[in-house]
Amino acid sequence: MAISDKTRKRLWAKSGNRCAISKVELVVSVGSDGGHSVVGEECHICAREPGEARYDPSLSAEERDAYDNLILLSRDQHKVVDDNPAEYTSERLRKIKADHEEWVRLRLALPSGGDATRTGGGAPLLLKRIGTGTELLGACGGSHLYDIGSDELEDEWEVALVAGFLQDANDWVELWDGLEIGERTRAGYALTETMRKLEENGFWVFADVSIGTYRAGEIAISNCRRMVLRVVRMDSPAIISLTHFPHIDS
Repeated sequence: MAISDKTRKRLWAKSGNRCAISKVELVVSVGSDGGHSVVGEECHICAREPGEARYDPSLSAEERDAYDNLILLSRDQHKVVDDNPAEYTSERLRKIKADHEEWVRLRLALPSGGDATRTGGGAPLLLKRIGTGTELLGACGGSHLYDIGSDELEDEWEVALVAGFLQDANDWVELWDGLEIGERTRAGYALTETMRKLEENGFWVFADVSIGTYRAGEIAISNCRRMVLRVVRMDSPAIISLTHFPHIDS
């Protein structure tokens, strides 16, 4: 197994081109000719091989190279972490990673619910209304970045319904590339059932994907798929009908 391109893009984007421990930049400019040097490393929290730091035999090969088992560090910090596994346990490194990603989101002013700042490409000006889970996953499956949200919710019941749907949709979209046909079918069906409950309670689902270049610190990541997903009340003034605008190609 190897770290997938999708996982690698997600790790660098959410880490903001910074070491999770020292916060130093991991791609630095060299000289006056625009050259760069990569001083960061994609590190395994639990090692790939027996005998290495924090090796966990219960993890599969896929899990060892998955996003949840990776942390972005400088070369110096990588050595410190692996030389001191008793101090840098897997639990501590996961906490360091989570805290760092939140620091990046706040420090670099990443948009709420998103993973990076946009620098190019065609973002959708209009989100399409989505009728089924299969339609949602077919349009957005395999996205690298996520911008997910909803209208203001009025009570705990609405929060549970909407938050549950958004979390499930995010999880299935993230897992999409690795799902078998049967799993994709079940995922689409499950999301459709929840979307029916949303409609029964006055909500519609809107989504689309933009493909462009995103910047995380000094790193520009091209050809990234960014899913924009919203749960919106049916009476929201933000909703327009394209039947009123026949010149717009929907």
